[in-house]
Amino acid sequence: MDPLRPFANLIRSLWKAQAPPPTRAESTASLRPPTADDSPGTPAAEVAEGTLRSRIRTRLTQFGTADPQRTREIFVETVLAWELGEELPHDAGFVDVVRRVAEHIGAQPNLSVRLHTVLTELVDVNQPHRDAPDAP
Repeated sequence: MDPLRPFANLIRSLWKAQAPPPTRAESTASLRPPTADDSPGTPAAEVAEGTLRSRIRTRLTQFGTADPQRTREIFVETVLAWELGEELPHDAGFVDVVRRVAEHIGAQPNLSVRLHTVLTELVDVNQPHRDAPDAP
């Protein structure tokens, strides 16, 4: 199982709990193709998970993981944009929702530490280790 899936599900649930219910026009306009969560275990789901993982890794590589709060915010931003549409970050209330969700995750020490560990490992997979010997 992908270690990021439980966090993506948590963020989606928090977003849905905080977001106002969509109007009928918004609900039909926001229909999207199935994501990794919709059909787990299928090849399409594996591609979707890999792409989301890649987006998270790219953003975290750009900004680093030294600041746990900022790391959580980047994760939340990326997952929400992936799940709810790329136009979402342009919404005026998006930054506030991201901050509140990231703070909510940060207020739960076990969850916060686990998420930060997973995200740091995700970035470190592509980074040369400081203790590794230099290549010849």
